Amino acid sequence: MERLDHWDVLLEDGKQRFVELANKIPQVSDRVLVERLKELEREEIVCKENNLYCLTPRGIALEKSMMSVKRWAETWVREEECS
Repeated sequence: MERLDHWDVLLEDGKQRFVELANKIPQVSDRVLVERLKELEREEIVCKENNLYCLTPRGIALEKSMMSVKRWAETWVREEECS
């Protein structure tokens, strides 16, 4: 199972530049990644400081819930459903 999204990358790897995020999530186009990051910024889950994206306290607080979803998906979602 692939990473959940950019949220997952930021949780595991900390602050990162857009290019680093894009390289770690190659299945997501740059355009879509920009849109998702903007959505996460609007929801105050991600913020951008000095050209680095990072999780806000609100984003960090999602860790347990997101890890539960990830474990569920690893058990129940088949690979062919992801394409």
